[in-house]
Amino acid sequence: MLQKFKNFDGKNLTTFKIGGKIGKLLIASNIKELKEAIQILSNEKKWLILGAGSNILMSDKGLDGAIKLKGDFLKITHHKNLISCGGGAFGSAVVKYAENQSLSGIEPFSGLPGTVGGWIATNCGPKEMNIIDILESVTVINKKTLRIKTLRKKDFDYSYRYCSLKNQYGIINVNFKLRNKQKEEIKQKNKKYMKYRLSTQPKGSSVGCIFKNPKGKSAGKIIDSCGLKGFKMKNLQISKTHGNFIINQGKSKAEDVFEMIELIKKNVFSKTGIRLTAEVEKIGHFKHE
Repeated sequence: MLQKFKNFDGKNLTTFKIGGKIGKLLIASNIKELKEAIQILSNEKKWLILGAGSNILMSDKGLDGAIKLKGDFLKITHHKNLISCGGGAFGSAVVKYAENQSLSGIEPFSGLPGTVGGWIATNCGPKEMNIIDILESVTVINKKTLRIKTLRKKDFDYSYRYCSLKNQYGIINVNFKLRNKQKEEIKQKNKKYMKYRLSTQPKGSSVGCIFKNPKGKSAGKIIDSCGLKGFKMKNLQISKTHGNFIINQGKSKAEDVFEMIELIKKNVFSKTGIRLTAEVEKIGHFKHE
């Protein structure tokens, strides 16, 4: 049965710990329930299928609605060198599953937050690759027609931190094409990537990287070169560990984060001529829109 909650505290569903109330929070465990949930929210202005909440800035005014995927959408299976996982499965669980099955190719994503659906929707990844690089196929649901179809990479557009499926479709299942390798070798690679992330990425409430890396450059290093690392504003701080992270040190507001993002962009442009583009996605109702 579709689970329904009213006026749910949105900040509890984001890694930034920021966000207002979600008017209708619906938790779907199978395709039938997902279709029902989409129909319920179809007339709302601001709603989305919410993953782990790790790359979003939720408005202080919250959202009209949100859908969380559970049950069938968390399943992970494999056949030969193909791993099939529901859109709600956590990426960390998929990485570990691949290791246990001696399947290689997804190790660089060890330690990255988010769900598989969110990974595909943003085409996330470390510096050396994007998640769609290892995608075999993706099954999606049209948010307007409720039609379900399976697509290959050639069927949609994607680029660095971009996927054209994001707004029109909900991602319900993903197939990754990996390759066979010794389990111990995969395990050591996963440890290496995890160790690197733990040493370079700050602790605390954040959304991960705020800005996309300009081609051939590091947004974090650019921000650091402008003397902004460690800068504080209200209850926010640009991390001392990594310049591309903003840490929520208290009861920060989404509008404060937006203000800090704009401040960073203006400062960087005035000193370097580089226009940074936000990677974090704003969702909900903002004053400036």
